[in-house]
Amino acid sequence: MNNRLYGMSKKSTDSIIFHVSAEKLNEHIRELEKVAKKVNRLHFIQQLYKGLSVQEACSILNIPIRTGFDWRKKWNAEGINGLDHRKGAGRPPFLSETEFEEVNQYISSNNNLGTKDVHKFIEDNFGIDYSLKQVREIIHKLEYSWIKPYPIYSKSPETAKEDLKKKLQK
Repeated sequence: MNNRLYGMSKKSTDSIIFHVSAEKLNEHIRELEKVAKKVNRLHFIQQLYKGLSVQEACSILNIPIRTGFDWRKKWNAEGINGLDHRKGAGRPPFLSETEFEEVNQYISSNNNLGTKDVHKFIEDNFGIDYSLKQVREIIHKLEYSWIKPYPIYSKSPETAKEDLKKKLQK
């Protein structure tokens, strides 16, 4: 753990001690944000217990009315557990797991591919027209690096790197 002092701001003479790493702090914040969301949902239910309508409770807590009705429906169906965050909620991916694996195999079996090449493979084989940005996200999710390959000339000597280092040091 790094207990060093952090630089002072212009407005304050106070400094900060790093009791935990920034990464640990972010993890802790994410966990508590989940709890805070559930607390907000429970406050909504509490307003309903007090006799307020869904619209009134939504107005007090500044949440959309549709969300209020969804929370009430989940509460009535499952109780407290119905208000938990559902992992995997949202739009399902366009590529199935097997298609995703096929893309992975295509990338690993071909050298010097670019984003456009992967985009074309996905479009030709699966009929999905992702944006190039989304294709880059898929490549990143598959844990491929962004380093571009560079040509190695066959006529260059095997000691080319060392020769260059020596020339640069002179």
